[in-house]
Amino acid sequence: MADTINLAGNMPPEMMAEQQQLNRQQRMADLLTQQGMQGLPSGSMVSGHFVPTSPFQHLAQIANVAAGQYLGKKGDEQALALAQKLEKLKILKSKQLPI
Repeated sequence: MADTINLAGNMPPEMMAEQQQLNRQQRMADLLTQQGMQGLPSGSMVSGHFVPTSPFQHLAQIANVAAGQYLGKKGDEQALALAQKLEKLKILKSKQLPI
């Protein structure tokens, strides 16, 4: 990490890129979870007969929720690691500043 933190506390560019990636990942996780939580598709009437939906449609929704939850948890872990890395960098920089 050759870049430094300025006195305002901004992140170095490579950490900003990591943060943006984490934000995108979190949005994707939220969208997958929302998509999976939408109402289950119902069957339809065809020529006077009820045709139920395929069980695979329900599995796809469950898979979306599971993928969303997994990505969200992974994103939370990565965000925590990034915050810890930033905190260590701030501590190192504060020790180098003259008082």
